[in-house]
Amino acid sequence: MRALTFVLLFLVSGFASACQCMHYSLDRKIVQEAKDVVVFRVIGTGVSPDPTDHMAVAIIQVVDRIRGKSKIKRIRYSTFWCCGLRIEAGGYYVLFTDKASGSIQAHAGNLLAVGDEYDPAGMVRTGLLDVLAGRRAIDAGITEYSESRLPKLPPPPPPPCPDRKRVK
Repeated sequence: MRALTFVLLFLVSGFASACQCMHYSLDRKIVQEAKDVVVFRVIGTGVSPDPTDHMAVAIIQVVDRIRGKSKIKRIRYSTFWCCGLRIEAGGYYVLFTDKASGSIQAHAGNLLAVGDEYDPAGMVRTGLLDVLAGRRAIDAGITEYSESRLPKLPPPPPPPCPDRKRVK
């Protein structure tokens, strides 16, 4: 029985692994110091033909250039189960970067998901301008919405409710 228990524990622990991402979420410093800030819409996505690469490419269309003169046409991002992103075609995103080139590496530390619609005269742009000018902090609601849309893995389910019959 002990041997069976040991084997089962070994098998279960063999599949478990920890994950620590370098770029967990947006930082105020990264946002305010970014030389290029663009809002873009994802036109199409594709993955690397090498399954061990865990990289994808999104073809983008810049819809609002808030800061800089970037000529970004595509972004690269990880699809790895641990720190990968979920980028959806048709969605709008804000990218904060220091490089104005044709292809940029996107991650949770420089990308903000803003939804399925974007109005250049709307509240999102006004809020971004205030954050970039240092007049206000990044809105927690916007970052929480973004972090819930970007991760590849869904959050774990909530714990079950306690059994009321056993509670006295």
